Amino acid sequence: MRILASVFAFSLLAAAAAEAHVTVAPRESTLGSNQVYTVRVPAESGATTSQTVLEIPDGVVVSRVKAGGGFKFDVKREDDRIVQITWTMDVHPGSYAEFQFIARNPEEGTELTWKALALHPDGTSTDWVNPRGEPRPASVTSLVAAAG
Repeated sequence: MRILASVFAFSLLAAAAAEAHVTVAPRESTLGSNQVYTVRVPAESGATTSQTVLEIPDGVVVSRVKAGGGFKFDVKREDDRIVQITWTMDVHPGSYAEFQFIARNPEEGTELTWKALALHPDGTSTDWVNPRGEPRPASVTSLVAAAG
């Protein structure tokens, strides 16, 4: 019984840890299409998240970033393309924020890897940049061909 309780407690902690990271939705999109992407940012490990930095994958062309909602955003450009978006907003423990942008997907490829950093007021960060299966994985959107 003790072992069962320990396994149950561990699975709850693992599930909570798995959910407590920066994600980008949708999980699947169409090659070459325009897509509204939503970035969900929870407070990490009981600490406030004050800024969220999202790297825009190669081939993705951001056309608009949604404003309002009590946050500020800045973009970093290389040539004329947005390569990074930084949202500034205090996301306190027990809460989350969502940010949106519109982008055109690349014409080729199988997936988009969204690397993100959650910055905390004490100067530390939680980096969601690793491949699937490793600690702190980046969010991934699978790309599929257009129907027809």
